[in-house]
Amino acid sequence: MVMAKQKMKEIIEAQPDDASYEEIIREFAFERMVERGLDDVRNDRIISDEEMRRRIRTWQGYDEQLRRKLHKCNFRFQKRQLNSDEKRRWGYEEQ
Repeated sequence: MVMAKQKMKEIIEAQPDDASYEEIIREFAFERMVERGLDDVRNDRIISDEEMRRRIRTWQGYDEQLRRKLHKCNFRFQKRQLNSDEKRRWGYEEQ
């Protein structure tokens, strides 16, 4: 494995002269992600495409459930009136 400092030098040298700091940092991050992915493959820390699809579906289902709960909560909050203590706490004037 190439030493980190040497690899960083190579990445910087490969950038155009007018590359911004952010562009160089992005290249460092990209290189690191690729290295970590290859390391995962070499050490058999991988999952099948089907397993990844299943996990993503699980996340999407969770996001949808959360969205529905938040929508329900927001709807309930908008429908109910604040009592006098809540109005004071939240800085609303009594009418």
